[in-house]
Amino acid sequence: MYSPLSNSYEWQILNKNGQAIDKVAEALKTGTAVSFEMMPNTFSRLRNRLKSPIMGKIIDAVKDGSIQMVYTPQELRIPLYLPFILINNQNTKLPVGLVFLSNCGCTLDGDEYSCDEYKLKTSLESCFMALKFVELNKSPKLTAVNIVRPAAKIYAFMVAECINRKHSIKLDPETFNQVLFILSRFFIKTVMGAQFGDDQLDTYCLYNCTNPNLISIRRVTDQFTDADYANIATVLTKMASIPQLKNRLGKLTVSNFLESYINIYDAAMLLALENFSYFVYNVISVLNSTYVNNYHVLKQIVGKDGVTLYSALITGICGA
Repeated sequence: MYSPLSNSYEWQILNKNGQAIDKVAEALKTGTAVSFEMMPNTFSRLRNRLKSPIMGKIIDAVKDGSIQMVYTPQELRIPLYLPFILINNQNTKLPVGLVFLSNCGCTLDGDEYSCDEYKLKTSLESCFMALKFVELNKSPKLTAVNIVRPAAKIYAFMVAECINRKHSIKLDPETFNQVLFILSRFFIKTVMGAQFGDDQLDTYCLYNCTNPNLISIRRVTDQFTDADYANIATVLTKMASIPQLKNRLGKLTVSNFLESYINIYDAAMLLALENFSYFVYNVISVLNSTYVNNYHVLKQIVGKDGVTLYSALITGICGA
């Protein structure tokens, strides 16, 4: 249902010649598998202070090996955009989640590992959810209204804010609504892979606009084909080419957008552009104030919608 990591435009760049996958393989080869027993103080804080609603299920997943916590040597630096990743177990053919403790502020003192419990909680919850997304695959639970609506709103405003920094689209409410609608549509159709009818899809997208003019919006969106929603690069390129948007977005390019995006939100947000699991990770990071991304900017965008999305995922997807 949700778009796989392999479809991501950013992942194709970051994993050029297999460099990211090679780093994961090296982490498995040279890293240390860490259990909760090897981090007693951190685990105690996780259970008694943060109290994740799904901690019991996470503990079971770590014990049965479907989630593995990996501590890597300092010289093997796992990128910030990769707090976890799913790989296939060669024997069972089932997905396994790897959580990289180096991105959780992990240190080793004697035989005990210590982590920032907020970062660890965020990574473990997000990895567990990613596994559930694969397990449920085509289930309608993945595109329930209480997931789609807050997620699409956060995403649309997150990307629109980045575009606005250089192109001032907020100064033109009509253009701003058109951009929000397009970004919402891209997120729902491509990132979430939802197959809604046009009327239902339009309803979700219009929800993110203020006093929208549907005729004006359709004048722009009617120029899009399915191929234009293939990835973030095709969407941005198409927007910059549409005559009605050229006044504001004529100089928008994929490269200058990505540069601005990283400068505003930091590297941890890279894969959130096209993969729902990493998008969720960054939302939960904001809710837990981990500061792995630009918390001060994102907290204004995530707001109450982030709490709504998290609650929906915890109850509807994780079954807490």
